[in-house]
Amino acid sequence: MFAGTPVKMQLQFLVLCLIYAFQCTVFNAIPFLYYRSDLECKIDGKWQICQEQDICNNGYEYQFTNTNGMKSISMDYGLICNQRLTESTLISIGFIGQFSAFFIAIFTEVPKNQKTKVLFLSILVEGIILYSTALIKGFIYWIMIVIFVWNFVYSYLYSQIFAYINDMYTDSIKDNSINILNIFWTSCALLYIIYAQFDGNWINYVAYFSGVTVFTLSILFFALQSPPAEVDPIIEPLRKFSVNELASDKQIAKEQQRNFIEDLIQKFRSLKNNKKYLVNCLIFICAWTTFQLSYSTPFIAFNNLGGDIQRNVLVSVIVDVASSFASFFILYFIDGFKALNYNIIIIAILQTVSYFFAYNNFAVQLIVILATKLSTRLGLTTCLAVLPFVLPYIFNQLTFNIANVIAILLSALLPYYSYYMQLYQLSIFCGIGVLHFLLLLLVQGFKKLADENSEIKASRISKSVIKRSSFGPVRKNSDMLIETILRKSSMIVPQAGLMLLDKQSATIDKIYNLQAKQSELETINEI
Repeated sequence: MFAGTPVKMQLQFLVLCLIYAFQCTVFNAIPFLYYRSDLECKIDGKWQICQEQDICNNGYEYQFTNTNGMKSISMDYGLICNQRLTESTLISIGFIGQFSAFFIAIFTEVPKNQKTKVLFLSILVEGIILYSTALIKGFIYWIMIVIFVWNFVYSYLYSQIFAYINDMYTDSIKDNSINILNIFWTSCALLYIIYAQFDGNWINYVAYFSGVTVFTLSILFFALQSPPAEVDPIIEPLRKFSVNELASDKQIAKEQQRNFIEDLIQKFRSLKNNKKYLVNCLIFICAWTTFQLSYSTPFIAFNNLGGDIQRNVLVSVIVDVASSFASFFILYFIDGFKALNYNIIIIAILQTVSYFFAYNNFAVQLIVILATKLSTRLGLTTCLAVLPFVLPYIFNQLTFNIANVIAILLSALLPYYSYYMQLYQLSIFCGIGVLHFLLLLLVQGFKKLADENSEIKASRISKSVIKRSSFGPVRKNSDMLIETILRKSSMIVPQAGLMLLDKQSATIDKIYNLQAKQSELETINEI
């Protein structure tokens, strides 16, 4: 399958793809974890259908009915009325876990010879913690810890997986990694939804489908480890230089981390001093954050949708997959900036109109959920598509990191926003629709860069590290990754911001620049 790649390395990569794919349950399980069926209240000694508000106002004894075999955290722990705040906290803790992992990934660097062990231990602990839900029951605070660890490992894996692939595997794997990961991710999402049709117990989703699986795969991943692939011949002289200067992998990691932080600070200063770039960067951050919030909203909205939850989520996933292909064709035929504007206008209207309907109106909410999924997929893809036309590629990673941190932090507040919207019996989407209208005004301020800008052309047409003249810059892996995402697929877009932590290239740049200066001095001395 992968030319020039040892069988053992191929098998480990495929196991890594499976580990990656089974993280899809972090988001796809939300509608099932916090699902609520109809309620019955005991009024005057008789059980009868009632509304949650009746229980809140009168303190009736209640039970869940018409569950269709479903069991969820919300139903097991009675998260209704004031306890809905506990549910909001559970969802928010997940986003806090994601942010914590992303923050750690930015400000720490794992030595290359320790990366396999760190990933193995992270995934192993995730599997054990998830499985513990089958053994430890009745403690809501333990569930909070499980949700935090689950989301933490999910985010950490996403922030490291492409750097790991780049460090450890051959070029034939690197070249095909995004497409293969996309296939595994989408296939696992569909597999999970099919599984949920037959098993409605949330503990089985968490403990067995996810926990036991990733635990087993983590052991296989570690057992199949093999020596890293040879370094790219273009990068090899730079690596030798770095190894001579730095005695160990641990020291190399520290140097890479320091250079990475310095690189981000330097880019931030350059960005701050250029008004045009700064404005474009801020608009992109607002657009990415709005679409990421919109991406998370349907998962929360499913909890109150009603009807057959398995069927609803299955339809949602099918729409999600179809929208990935739709976004590709739309961007093929329509200019990215026009597609961005049209998309924002349509979804802003649909989401805002939901204000005029009951927040639990099944038909309206389902239409808005599906439209939001389609819009979000197109919106995030379009953001990446227009990025090379509004910012030079050297600012891509900085912009992505900032946008993603802000998006995760605001997403942590989304469950509380949902709680108060339901308290006033308003659709969760109408506020997001207003944000889209404000975004529509903002994106008009995008300033296109000149077509003749060489950096733009380089970011669009380069397919590998370009060996330039002695004094030319080395192109960063993160910039090529963004380009690859645009060129190959849009299915991976919602997680793209978590993947662009390219620290090694910052060190390589520094070493390359030192070599260039040394060559320049030697040339001057010869003259």
